[in-house]
Amino acid sequence: EGPITPQSLRQEIDQYHGILADIDADVAAGAMSHAAGRQAKLGVWDDIMGLERELLGIHISATPFDRVPVDVLGECATADTVEDGGEGDYTIVATVSKITQRTDKNGRSMAFVSLFAQTTDLDVVVFSDQWEKYHRDIRQYGLVLAVVRKTDRGCQLKVLQPVS
Repeated sequence: EGPITPQSLRQEIDQYHGILADIDADVAAGAMSHAAGRQAKLGVWDDIMGLERELLGIHISATPFDRVPVDVLGECATADTVEDGGEGDYTIVATVSKITQRTDKNGRSMAFVSLFAQTTDLDVVVFSDQWEKYHRDIRQYGLVLAVVRKTDRGCQLKVLQPVS
């Protein structure tokens, strides 16, 4: 393999679009259920987004937020809304952009997590109780629906649910 060029990236993405068309054809022909087709297509889109993120540092063809229904996305706060808003609980949909695990003063695991909540990163503390409960669902680049509590000391995770 040689260096990545815009043409080679375009060719690779075109191959993925061919796979998506094949999945649609299989569903239309009854060779694959709608649910299986949706799961297969999500996997292909994950591959496309991963390739773009790895090579370009941004998403071009799609974003993880495309999986979230527009009405749900519209009801969720963005990072800017949380940062500019007052204290309280905010529901967000976000991708996990950074995880820094630490040990608290009692020897328990906790983490500092950056969540890209539609507009920019939101830094959130995940205290030990929440980390114990949700650490398996907090994955790099994973899409999550979360409730964060903003206080005068910053934001902390209250509830988290992965989005598939």
